[in-house]
Amino acid sequence: MMKSKSYSIMIGTIIIFLYASTVSLVGTDAEYVTIPCSSYNVGSYRIYTNTSENKLSVIKDYVISNENGIIQILSEFYFQGMDQEQPSSTTTNVLSEKNGSITMLKSTNSTFTTSYLKPYPICGLVPKEVKSITVMEMNLGYSEKVDTTVTIWTNKFIGEEMVKVKAGEFKVSVIESKTKFLNGSLTNIVYYTQGIGLVKNIMIMKTINPEYEVAPTLTESDIKKGVKSLEEGKDISSWLDSLSESSSTQKIESTTHQTITTIELVEYKIN
Repeated sequence: MMKSKSYSIMIGTIIIFLYASTVSLVGTDAEYVTIPCSSYNVGSYRIYTNTSENKLSVIKDYVISNENGIIQILSEFYFQGMDQEQPSSTTTNVLSEKNGSITMLKSTNSTFTTSYLKPYPICGLVPKEVKSITVMEMNLGYSEKVDTTVTIWTNKFIGEEMVKVKAGEFKVSVIESKTKFLNGSLTNIVYYTQGIGLVKNIMIMKTINPEYEVAPTLTESDIKKGVKSLEEGKDISSWLDSLSESSSTQKIESTTHQTITTIELVEYKIN
């Protein structure tokens, strides 16, 4: 379950930052990072490459409806090396708030629906510390709750710079967003530009596998000796004692695994 939680956090993070559609970071105060939102005009799209551990995928992000403050976005995922008749897809609903902020409502794919129980601001006035509460349900023809996750993000304005990607060279505002989970952490270095939104995102996920011990394993020779003793009607207590003396618990050292995922804009159209 912990692996699936880490995976769901990462996928949710990709969706959130794709839909932030931020323009220029204009300032911060004691509690908020100010990220003005651009409009979500129907027909606008952005195409990104997603590279992780030498594996490449393509994400196509389309605005398909914008009515009464509810914006619907379709994301299609194409994975390198996979024979896909149809791309994997996720539909996300976001809400345009009266104060100009955009908040996440839910995202749905063929397997799961993720609902955001607490408004999750992705642009506008974004708190420097944000608590996201999500509920995942399986889409199997019936509703089955899978997991509830509470994630706390911290957001920090880094500065402005020029960045070059396949779609061009842009002046960007850079934000660092961090979160921790039970066995690791996730850091996003996110680059936004005026009128387009996300240009680049570097996601650094660290997973810590704690130290643990493995019980002794009986060898084939050990088992044969025990069986022979039983067949001969002998007392096997001495055999058990010899196993205890000759075998020792194996200690597995703690390890840390780091995965770096880079998302870059390659093509866009803003209506």
